Amino acid sequence: MSGPNAHIAENNSGTVDRADTPRYRIWLAAVVSVLGARSFSAAAAFLCNVLVARQLGNEDFGKFYLLFSIMTVVAGLTGPALDTSLVRFASKRLSDDPDSALPYFKAMLVVKLLVFAATLAFFVILVRPILQTFFVWSADDPNAVRYYYVMAAFVGGAVVSMWGFSQSYFQSHQRFGEYSGFEFFSSLLRLGLVLVLMGLGSASVLLFITAYVAAPMCMMLISFSMLPRALFQAVATRQVIAELFQFAKWVAAGTLFATLTHRLDILLLNVSAFEIPHDDVGRYSAAVSIALAGELVLLTFYNVLLPKASRLKTAVELRNFIAQLRIPSLLFFLGTTITMLIMPYFRKYVLGPEYLGAEVYYSILIMGIGASITCMPPVTALYSVGKSGLIAGLEGTRMLLTLAIGLYVVPRYGAWGMAMTMAGVRGGMAVVTYLVAHQTIRILANREWEVGDVV
Repeated sequence: MSGPNAHIAENNSGTVDRADTPRYRIWLAAVVSVLGARSFSAAAAFLCNVLVARQLGNEDFGKFYLLFSIMTVVAGLTGPALDTSLVRFASKRLSDDPDSALPYFKAMLVVKLLVFAATLAFFVILVRPILQTFFVWSADDPNAVRYYYVMAAFVGGAVVSMWGFSQSYFQSHQRFGEYSGFEFFSSLLRLGLVLVLMGLGSASVLLFITAYVAAPMCMMLISFSMLPRALFQAVATRQVIAELFQFAKWVAAGTLFATLTHRLDILLLNVSAFEIPHDDVGRYSAAVSIALAGELVLLTFYNVLLPKASRLKTAVELRNFIAQLRIPSLLFFLGTTITMLIMPYFRKYVLGPEYLGAEVYYSILIMGIGASITCMPPVTALYSVGKSGLIAGLEGTRMLLTLAIGLYVVPRYGAWGMAMTMAGVRGGMAVVTYLVAHQTIRILANREWEVGDVV
């Protein structure tokens, strides 16, 4: 670009960036804008969880949150790895030729449809073991969780995974308005459905989990209608599929480990053989649902920084990228953990006396989440240079440590021991990830690495 406006450039999101504006301010502005929109979304989702918790009571809320966790695990196993891979490749090509990214979107759409069908097939295989392991299932018990409860959770996970495709399109194009807008309206619709059920006096575990499925399903249908027709008409070549698979196989492994670790606490506490009191599981589940506010900050960092890191060309740029975001990430860490001070009052006046003790679990869990926020810039940098295998190894280590320690502490120390395990392992692995990322990028910088050298 030349001429009097050479100092101004237009990015793919349609906004104007000035060359004299530090990059970290642009990135931070994107994080704050998405986080602002998501704050309204989080408030609606937060209120929704609180209403469901108060309406069901801690024992039934434990059942509900286990179903919601199954839905989250299904979505996590079938969605984020594919979404991350798509954003990584599409973002790189959009900066040069937008049309060259269309085959990548089309290839991923086909994969998503196949995964959707496979998820429903796995439900048939897994439904009975799930009922017997986590819900003390008996065919003669009129109050037992039935197969269609679990079916709703599986369908919800498959829907969220499919919805992630259209969200990846908006994320790749850095159209964060649409990206966060759909999340906001999904939470708002879910809250509306919960309020309707409460107004009709029809509150139950099954109806609430159905409401949690219906909201993302509506957003999926609407967001797909906004995708360009050229995307569906594009042709995916073997080369495109091979590129995506080569990268996605390690991302899938890392996502598998991360997803299982993310909800491993809920799964272990609900194993019938451990005989953890249902009331305590309900209080822990309430703490986890409230700690999702911290997860929101973590997810926002990841979603905003990944496409930006993927467009950086050299190891030096990536190193500067991490350094410039060090202080902002620490500030977000402090802002997240300071909520521990108000949690006792929130539990007392909002959740009620039935959830006494949930504030302790929350305080422990939020420290681990805060530690993960500080290492998110290095994680996105590792993905951008193709080190998905390294990330998979780190996530696998975290999962094995959490599982091994959890199997030991849950029968002995219950929910308190599981909370300490989740936070301790998460914080420790955050430090390891940070150090590994810096060492990896230092090596690449010494080799004068540039984009395209590592895949």
